[in-house]
Amino acid sequence: MIQNHNRGKIIRMPKNLGVNSINLVLTEFKDVFNYNEQRLTGYVLDLSKIRKINVLGMLIVYKIIEYSVEKKCFQNPEIHYEELMEDKWAEFEFIPILNSYIKEVDSSQSFKNLKIQLTDKFILAPQPLLRNSDFTDKYLKNKFLPKIKQYYQGRDKVISMVFTCFSEILLNFWEHAVDDTKSIMIADGNKNYMEIACSDTGNGIISTLKKNPKYNGFSNTELISKCVNKNVTSKENTYHMGFGLWIIDQIVKEVKGRFHLFSEGVHYSNEYGKVKIKNTGFWQGTIVYIALPLNNAKSLCDIDRFKTKAMDNIKIDFL
Repeated sequence: MIQNHNRGKIIRMPKNLGVNSINLVLTEFKDVFNYNEQRLTGYVLDLSKIRKINVLGMLIVYKIIEYSVEKKCFQNPEIHYEELMEDKWAEFEFIPILNSYIKEVDSSQSFKNLKIQLTDKFILAPQPLLRNSDFTDKYLKNKFLPKIKQYYQGRDKVISMVFTCFSEILLNFWEHAVDDTKSIMIADGNKNYMEIACSDTGNGIISTLKKNPKYNGFSNTELISKCVNKNVTSKENTYHMGFGLWIIDQIVKEVKGRFHLFSEGVHYSNEYGKVKIKNTGFWQGTIVYIALPLNNAKSLCDIDRFKTKAMDNIKIDFL
């Protein structure tokens, strides 16, 4: 929560920072997007109460720091944290990137040094999603996919499901993001589960869809519901078919996982097949979070909803 103190305001993170508390965090932070170039003084980001945090929580904390520094929202803000946060930042290689923002230097070199870690866990350090063919061909095909195959060796359906979800998130952010450097993806997994989080602070899904006159008359809650349907795209009459979020939603529903989508004040959730849509705190851009149990993995050909003539035209060719 945000509290006044004798120098300005303290912005406190909850003890358990994950998908169940993100709505609270977004509500508390929504005003930050109105602070561009204001250089407000006396602000403290207090992470010291955090006792549990997942990849989504880490990504949101990072994106808030990134945005507030780049947009010059605060003047000399303080960040308070305990050993847990330092350990988590080190585990996912956030420290070099955070230091670049604190020192206000170019972070691109820090991103270039990040990699996929394979130990007893599968960790994807924060990766910028770049909209160019070299990134798709050289990184996804030649570096990313082999690591997934190596870690999940002999489990073809797991490999297919995990990589399909990564790929569809990537393609969705390519479709609506404007600034290539502001879409960040991270992941954390083991032999039994995979968590993927991705966020940007650019054009959100809602604003992007509203550019299509077809969707002008819809409310934000109606739009976020529609964006997980088939054939919904902001770029009709192009190669964008509008199947990506629908594919993710169907896979998550089939394996009883979790899929959360936040954009510009609205929240879509698919929790173990149960869908909810509600208003939430404003986030400039889009946040996607997926949690996949892997004990009953499904490839697209296992799911009846994909066994149609129309789906035969969808080519997921990363594999």
